[in-house]
Amino acid sequence: MAAAERNREDESHDVQRTRWSEDRTLMSSERTFSSWTGTALGCVGVALGLHAIFGELTPIWLPKAVASLFLVVGLIFT
Repeated sequence: MAAAERNREDESHDVQRTRWSEDRTLMSSERTFSSWTGTALGCVGVALGLHAIFGELTPIWLPKAVASLFLVVGLIFT
């Protein structure tokens, strides 16, 4: 009888550990998505800042190209 109870306790412990591992996997995915979103927003911010600071620079295509590059990287990460 004691062995059967111990077996049931081990099974419930295994089920609980499986649920915890599923929770850890979900939280890891959320953390990764949050990091990618933060990187994308940072790239968009850098693009806007570069365009604002170097917008009057000659040749005009250089700041636009660099700002566009950061904007595209931000969109890819989103």
